[in-house]
Amino acid sequence: MKHLEIFGKWYDGILNSFPFCLDDSWIHTIGIAWLFTIEGKWTFIPKIVPNDWQYANACVFVRVGAPFSFFMQLRASKTHLFQGGFGWKQSGRFAIHFRFQTDASSTLGYHFNLPNTDHASGFEYGRH
Repeated sequence: MKHLEIFGKWYDGILNSFPFCLDDSWIHTIGIAWLFTIEGKWTFIPKIVPNDWQYANACVFVRVGAPFSFFMQLRASKTHLFQGGFGWKQSGRFAIHFRFQTDASSTLGYHFNLPNTDHASGFEYGRH
């Protein structure tokens, strides 16, 4: 996996080795989305999301996991959101990140050359 180019190869070497990179079979998480729309109708009951979604599109989303991770997303408007957290991602790699995004920047992807597909936008429930 590549990280920000400004840190160089030594940074990726550290993050790609134990204990910062674990086998993904060691990672166990649960994600819960709350306050979202389905086909335009608001749903107020929290919903457990599929494990292959890093984030879910909702006003509030929290993912906790073992060995240890906490990630969250807060959507302040129909187009802007905050994502943050720390711990082992579902890929097994350790991460610390805090970012403000829009639906448009999220669709472009992390490195801007690997677009994210099938993202929900606005308040509609789905993968984010």
